[in-house]
Amino acid sequence: MDVQKLDQKRLDAMLRIVQNAIGTGVAGAVPVPAMETAKMVGIAAADAWMFWDIYRIYFNDAPTSEKLADMLNKAGMIIVTGGVVSYTALRVSQGLLNVFLSMIPIGGWLLSGVLTGGSSVMAGLFWTGLIESFYMDAQRKQATENSPS
Repeated sequence: MDVQKLDQKRLDAMLRIVQNAIGTGVAGAVPVPAMETAKMVGIAAADAWMFWDIYRIYFNDAPTSEKLADMLNKAGMIIVTGGVVSYTALRVSQGLLNVFLSMIPIGGWLLSGVLTGGSSVMAGLFWTGLIESFYMDAQRKQATENSPS
């Protein structure tokens, strides 16, 4: 396995995570009274785009529904279902918390942004770890198939 290539993929993924965290952090910091929970839908969409980009960084193509289904089966439905439920609960609870934080000028807004951006970082790191494990498995499988018998 080409370590430099893997290191570059990791760097590209981390840059994408940081880029997303800055965007979601700023979006989370902007107070939108009575719309905080709805704002989380947009933030979740930004996170989903980040997940898409991280997959593309590692595999150099867009994920198809078949590839995603295969990955989810390999990851285990319990882990995936738990992750989706946890992520959804996180975003909903963050939206509710942001309703209260939006009432506290500057300090509450900043805390809201930090919490939102931080949770995007955690989700991105988890996804990168999952994608990298599938990438490493694919590389090992390819090396095994290409080695002389």
